[in-house]
Amino acid sequence: ADIHFCVSADHRAAIDANPHVDAVVPTGQISFVRLVRTIRRARYDVAIDCHATPATARLALLSGARTRIGFDRRWRRSLYTHRVPPANRPLYSALEKLSLLGPLGIHESDCRIDLEATAANRAEADDFWRAMAVSGSGPIVAWAPVSRRDYKTWPADRYAAVCDAEFERSGARFLPLFGPGEASHVEHAIGAARHRDAFLYPRPALSFGALRPVLERCALYFGNDGGVRHVAIATGVPSVAVFGPADPACWTPPGAPQHRVVGGRRPITD
Repeated sequence: ADIHFCVSADHRAAIDANPHVDAVVPTGQISFVRLVRTIRRARYDVAIDCHATPATARLALLSGARTRIGFDRRWRRSLYTHRVPPANRPLYSALEKLSLLGPLGIHESDCRIDLEATAANRAEADDFWRAMAVSGSGPIVAWAPVSRRDYKTWPADRYAAVCDAEFERSGARFLPLFGPGEASHVEHAIGAARHRDAFLYPRPALSFGALRPVLERCALYFGNDGGVRHVAIATGVPSVAVFGPADPACWTPPGAPQHRVVGGRRPITD
């Protein structure tokens, strides 16, 4: 199949290097009318709506595709030709989205995340580590104490306490990973720590595409329930994530004991 991926311009970095995607159709860069014209000119056979929001359901309808697949939710069901029942139970998001392929006769349970890195991404990661000039024998822990949602953000002083304890136990060094406008959250947590020399900060700027090759050199991801954790999961790095009100089952691969969760709606053991 020739696959085109419609995604907001802010998030296309997660798709650009994917070898299975033939074209990216970015939203937010042109008017809605021009976006619809662009999509209709492609004459798609199938439109799959992974989000089933009012905006994406409307776009699926306006695409002109004869087969339109989406989740059977509220009034949006009328905009699809094939409606897939939502899980209505805690289910890993990638698995739930795979169910949208059912009307095409594709029934797949392999929910491993593919996140590709280009040669330029790997070169950027190499330059990043050279600039950091990390010394010492302790493990490097990727650390993301930030979230774009306040209710997913664990208090900075608690992160500081955990990092202090782990540094004293293993000599671990913590590499903060964050996006534009989030440095203050990192600095607040570092400021609350006793062992500020345990943090590899400040650090050079880092693009999203370079996250995977940077994470490949880390022993662990530790932080909030957020996007960096999904990159860590795609990379194969063990993770420990602190959850707030979200259900960890929706954002953690099933049968993956290397990805641990703390908090969330469900009682957590160990």
